[in-house]
This record gives sequence, structure tokens and C-alpha cells, in this order.
Amino acid sequence: MKNEAPKTDEDLLARIDGEITDALGYGDTISEQRNEAMRYYYGEPFGNEVDGRSQYVDRTVQDTIEWIKPSLMRVFASGDELVQFVPKSPEDVGMAEQATDYVNYVVRQDNDGWSVMYNWFTDALLQKNGIVKVWWNEYEEVEREEYRNLTDVELEAVVQNKDVEIIEHESYEGDMPPPMPQQPQMPGQPPMPPQQQMPPMMHDVVVHRTSKDGRIVIDNVPPSEFLINREAKSIEDARFTCHRVRKTLSELREMYPDEDFDVEDISGGTIDSDNWSAGNQARHSFDNSGYEFPWGDNSQEEALSEYWLHESFLRTDWDGDGIAELRKVCSVGDKIIANDAVDTVPFISITPVKIPHKFFGMSIADLVMDLQRIKSTLMRNLLDNAYNQNYGRYAVLEGQANLDDL
Repeated sequence: MKNEAPKTDEDLLARIDGEITDALGYGDTISEQRNEAMRYYYGEPFGNEVDGRSQYVDRTVQDTIEWIKPSLMRVFASGDELVQFVPKSPEDVGMAEQATDYVNYVVRQDNDGWSVMYNWFTDALLQKNGIVKVWWNEYEEVEREEYRNLTDVELEAVVQNKDVEIIEHESYEGDMPPPMPQQPQMPGQPPMPPQQQMPPMMHDVVVHRTSKDGRIVIDNVPPSEFLINREAKSIEDARFTCHRVRKTLSELREMYPDEDFDVEDISGGTIDSDNWSAGNQARHSFDNSGYEFPWGDNSQEEALSEYWLHESFLRTDWDGDGIAELRKVCSVGDKIIANDAVDTVPFISITPVKIPHKFFGMSIADLVMDLQRIKSTLMRNLLDNAYNQNYGRYAVLEGQANLDDL
């Protein structure tokens, strides 16, 4: 019997939880293969070392990947233009030039395109697939402005904008204006009394001017944070993709100021997954040997408690018309923050060894890890033999030799 389409938030959360648990990259064989590749890259011990014997570890995985990356960066990041649009007709020449200039500006100037590509290639060569996320980010900018010696009219002109908020305000009397010139008197007319002038009010103010803006953001997604359904052949036809990222309660409140984050409602989203921690532990194992990261440790103050923010893109018949549409659902624990219809999924994937009809390919690490183990074993045997030849020890049968003479 087929499951019915989600009709309530509870149904939708149950669908998302099931997709996450069954997704590729969630504590499965692929996750372990990626963790093992990271350990090989760092040249960590294999675990079969013997005390008193050579423990040499070859670096074939690291050497191979680091030799490939300069060639890739030279091809994709060394020219003046990363992207060039080719016009199809004479009428398209101007538009193609503008599109070329704009896209290159977005990638190289508005974003750190060089670092994005470097990390993208590294993830692909080492972790099977490199994932990049591209989205439109709307944000507010608050600028501090300070004005001095403003008149009433000038002050009104500054603060009449609804995006301006007065932070500090000080009023005081200004200098007396020069006396008004006396009007000429007609013969026989009584003298005019002097005009009384009041000193003008002056103002010193500090304001915050808020402006809303937006930009295209290009960022790398760590492999351990990306999930996709097992049957998917590509991101475009995937039934479910998800970016699962750690956020503190403070960050969640800043991202969604209109939401009331009750700790009880989002308690199911606390960071307690050993599967996710294993991937990050492998990434940090080289320079934090033996240290267990307290991922999701909620013993600190409440605002710094960490939770899972799931940004899920799934196809579902939410409106009940019999056709599954693509929706973006953001959730924390048992709380849905956003549920919107979208046109595209913002993820882009590359893999060095593409396998047809399959999303995850093979990394360069997958191809050379066995060579690293073989070279390490051969070198260990060679070193052990050299040690035995140069620093050999006597073997004595008990009762057949005088140990003092020996």
C-alpha cells in the first residue's frame, strides 16, 4: 500500500525524517569510505602497527591529490575570464558581453571564486563528490551616520526617511544671527522699534540607516552535511536532497526573527549524531589527535546550544493536486520554519570518476589507497630488515650458554 501525500506539518516532518535516515551519506558505507580516505590523506597509522617494528606510513593519497590540484586550478582559474558567453546571432553580442562581465564579477569579485573552486576540487578528489551551493541572499545593512550643527529643517530632512533611526540626539542654542538692517524711515514717521531675534536651535544627532540588499552567494558544502536519496542519479532528478548544518540557538533567532524558538519544540534537533561527528572527527584528526570534539554540547549557556537546521528540497504533493512539486522545507527538530515552493535545487556536484546512472562516483583517493598501503608495507619490511641487519640481537638457548660470558 502506498503512503499518502503529507497533509500536515507532522506528516511532512515524518517524511523528511525517513528520507534523512535512508539518505546516502548518513552514517553509511559512503561515510566510512570518506572518513577512511581522510585518514589516508593525513597519513595516519593503519591500526596494525607492532611495538618495536617500523610504523612508516606512505603518503601516496596526499601526493597524488596535491599533484593534480595545481593543474586543475591552472585550467579553470588562471585566465581573466572564468566564464564566457557566446552569442548565437549578431543581436546577442551586447547581451553576451554583459552576461560575461556580470558572471565573472559575481564569481571572482563578489565571491571568493578561487577558494571556492580549490575547496570544490579538493572535496571531489578526496571525498568522491564536491558540492557547491548557490543561492540569492537577502540581508540588511546598518550604517552609522553622525551629523552636527543641523537646523530644524535639516534635521527634519535627515530623519524623515523611515529607514533612519535616531540613536543619539542633543539640542542646543546656536549663535545669534546678525542684526537685521534698519528699514529707511519716511520723514515725520516715528522710529521703528528694534526687531527681537531668538537664537536658532541646533542639533547633533547620530542615526542608524538601514538598507536592504541582496547578492548571489557561492559557498562550499562539506560532504558530511549533504544528503541525497539513494536512488538518485543526479541532483536534478533527486527526490530528496538536504543541507544539514549546525546552528546555535542565537544564530537561528537571528536568521528567523519572526519565529519563536521554544527549546522544548526544537529539542529533537540537538546535535547528538555519532555519524556526523565521525566525519568531522576524521577531518580534524591530524591536528587534534586524541581530542574528542564536544559536538552539540549543550552544557554551555542556552543561546550557544547547537541544533540541526535541515534545509530539505523534496518532491511532494503538498497541494493535493496529484502532481509532486519541488518544495523547500526548513526545519529544526519538530518545528517547521519555512515551507515554500521552489523551481530549482541550489546544489552543484562534480566527481573525478563518474559512474553512469549513479550519483556518487569514485575519488582519486579510492584509486590509490591500496597503493599507499602496499608501499607502506614494503617500506616497513625494508626498514625492519635494515634494523635487524645493523642492530641484530643474539638468540640464546636457556641452559646452553653462560649469560655472564655472553
